[in-house]
Amino acid sequence: MSRFSLLEYAENYSVLVQMPTGTGKTYVMASVVKWFLYFLFF
Repeated sequence: MSRFSLLEYAENYSVLVQMPTGTGKTYVMASVVKWFLYFLFF
């Protein structure tokens, strides 16, 4: 996920991500959650 997308989320509180089958949607979502938790608690 690019920083541009994360900045869009910070301004709008919603972002649509469309990825084809087999491109790692679960991995990307887990990375986003990990990123938010890291900055929330540290």
